[in-house]
Amino acid sequence: MTEYISVLPELDALAINPDIEIKLEGSELTCRYRSIFPRALSSQTALLRFENQVETGAQLLGDGFQMLCQTTGSPTALVDVGRCPDNNASYRLYPQDAPKRFYNYLVVEQSTGFQLYGFVTCHRFAGYFELEQTHHGIDVVAYLDGEESEPQYWETNQLESLVVVHGSSLESVYERYAQHITNHHPARSGVTEASQLDGVRGMPIMLK
Repeated sequence: MTEYISVLPELDALAINPDIEIKLEGSELTCRYRSIFPRALSSQTALLRFENQVETGAQLLGDGFQMLCQTTGSPTALVDVGRCPDNNASYRLYPQDAPKRFYNYLVVEQSTGFQLYGFVTCHRFAGYFELEQTHHGIDVVAYLDGEESEPQYWETNQLESLVVVHGSSLESVYERYAQHITNHHPARSGVTEASQLDGVRGMPIMLK
């Protein structure tokens, strides 16, 4: 059974997985496994669809699975940034001809401003987004990489949470997104303190 969930004044999220319950709690979309017939979660476990949210001339920005892979460009002309794209010939997590995956977050810049789709937790599974061309436009679809994990062995049915942030600048959406992540994954003690190597005999250290 599909269900529309109002996320922003002009944005609905369509819950598309009958095995997963999606709820809007505050400004975050939470996901819980609810099937009475447990089955392994695949590497492409669909969660939500955001219909017709990307203009053809939009500029995109998102991360790959690891830090040496980012993607930018437009929906029809994506550009890999970094030397290890997730689906190239030498380093591949998924088929080379499969839709590009934007892990953790995807930023869309278009006539309406900046819109960030992002997972705010990473307790168990990696989350990613794909673009899908449909008869009414370009959709954003949210997935989990379930790693073929079997729910009957889990300690909890709580899955990952995600958020959609809209703003007039890239900085503003990143700031709000970072705060959501911090609410679930606080910074470790000491990481905001000055490094003991910040200065030697009063002189700053120059990194080359």
